[in-house]
Amino acid sequence: MPEEQAKEKIEKKFPEDYYGIDRESMYSSIRDFPLQLREAYSNSEWIRLRNENPARIIIAGMGGSGIGAELLRDYTKDSRIIPIHGYDLGKVSNEDLVVIVSYSGNTEEAISCFKQARNADAETIVITSDGRLKRLAKEYRSKVIDVKPGLQPRAALGYLFTPLLIIAHRAGLINDPSRELEQAIDVLIRRDLKQSAIDLSEKLMNRKVVIYGSPLMKSVAYRWKTQLNENAKHAAFYHYLSEANHNELEAFSDMRDMFMIILSSSLESHRIRKRVELTKKYASRYMPVIVLNSTDPLLIGMLSMIHLGDWVSYYLALRKGIDPSPVKIIEEFKKELGPYI
Repeated sequence: MPEEQAKEKIEKKFPEDYYGIDRESMYSSIRDFPLQLREAYSNSEWIRLRNENPARIIIAGMGGSGIGAELLRDYTKDSRIIPIHGYDLGKVSNEDLVVIVSYSGNTEEAISCFKQARNADAETIVITSDGRLKRLAKEYRSKVIDVKPGLQPRAALGYLFTPLLIIAHRAGLINDPSRELEQAIDVLIRRDLKQSAIDLSEKLMNRKVVIYGSPLMKSVAYRWKTQLNENAKHAAFYHYLSEANHNELEAFSDMRDMFMIILSSSLESHRIRKRVELTKKYASRYMPVIVLNSTDPLLIGMLSMIHLGDWVSYYLALRKGIDPSPVKIIEEFKKELGPYI
């Protein structure tokens, strides 16, 4: 369906004047997610590793620049992938591969981790659009994967995540992902998720949201939480199965003002699928609950669920009269924190 026809169909339930709120065109960034994946793959194929069998792949990044590490770990299910969200890498050796991801190139935690990686003589790859990190990488002759500038970091996930797939392949952790990624891109282009997102965004109005992820959807659930936080400025929380069944069950009776979304995959084990069913049963006594279950192959399922969540956060922002792009409080916080030396 052509874009204009699709938009016209949506606007029957979502008036045109809502789109005027989106002054920085977050709509375009979300729409272009599958194109980001394709472009990023083409732009990252050149990457080769000094050590094709690293002991670990340590991936440092914050916020929208950091979620790709979590997605990669869930996709590969490989314990050698170590996401870092902070200033310190911990113990690093020259047998490790360190990937520093900072869309802006000025994230102070990422800069700190880069310096530690260089001091340890670990092979270091930087994924960024610009900034101090890019200048440091060039100074120390580290490999740099350039990404398109001018976006919010969270709106550049396709550019930031795809190189990690290639790096994991070069390190021998996964098979060549190109075919599965292209299948995912085709599905994302063909599958119009906007109407489902509009319907769900209406249900989330005036309710806090808790998102549960099954093991294969754990990082995707966290992405939903952060997108609702940043795009819609909405209170959203996150947990995962089966850990939530060992604690948060007891708090369901105090969550009557919440809406629960459970993200799962048909690829999960029988016991996890049963836990999803029972979690919905018990939570439904106190709050609305929906289960969104992917029947796709894993990478397609993860990327499709991410795309749906991005649209949900977008339309919820518009319903609330909020421009989804600016993050004024985060920027104010960074300003007050002061420069990183």
